[in-house]
Amino acid sequence: MTDLEFTHGWTKNLLSVMEQTAGEAPDACELMRRCSSYCYKGKHIADMVESISSIEEFIRCLKNDFGWELSYDKETGVLICNENSTECICPLVRAAGGDISGMICYCTEGMIKTIFEVGLKRKVHTETACSIVRDGKSCVYKVYLENLTEDEKNAFAEASD
Repeated sequence: MTDLEFTHGWTKNLLSVMEQTAGEAPDACELMRRCSSYCYKGKHIADMVESISSIEEFIRCLKNDFGWELSYDKETGVLICNENSTECICPLVRAAGGDISGMICYCTEGMIKTIFEVGLKRKVHTETACSIVRDGKSCVYKVYLENLTEDEKNAFAEASD
């Protein structure tokens, strides 16, 4: 799928999300997070994550398939996910030649939230720490992991770069 085709599908999805949430009146950031459903399915990330059955397999996916650098702080429960790229991976950003609002990063934030909630089978909170669109650096996200088992904490700690 070309970036332009992706942009067309994502825009249709945005309008659908807006239509579905008309009575809720979510703020703009939450609306963008919900738009990540198109990326999650359209980029076949669901196929990669939904069949994962162990924490070790999930971490391998994050590091090997996504190419992320991970850094986990056991005391705070915060995992730093660095996309480890000097170019934005978002097809919308590429289609816009990089000339796009930093609001778009909430979409990726929502996708990362979904990846972790599906991979860990529990709720998480995500936050954009920095991004190429916003400040010209690699895209880095914080994932707040609560209620991990000691084995899961150790697995993330061992996987830290």
